[in-house]
Amino acid sequence: MKELNQVELEQVAGAGFWGDLLKGVVHAAEVIIDSAAESLHKSGIISDEVCTGIEKLAHSGAVAAGNEIDKLGI
Repeated sequence: MKELNQVELEQVAGAGFWGDLLKGVVHAAEVIIDSAAESLHKSGIISDEVCTGIEKLAHSGAVAAGNEIDKLGI
């Protein structure tokens, strides 16, 4: 088993933090988009179908972004 040097240790320690931070930002964006769509729907500005479509799109985008963050090892 290879011993990690100082730079590698810092990269490993920081990777989890930055990945979690990015996932938190993505989740916050998803919640904001969902909330905005729901408010527009309740105000009668957009239909139920459009609201549902926006919510599904926001969710799938958040899932895709989370998968990419994991794939990059951030």
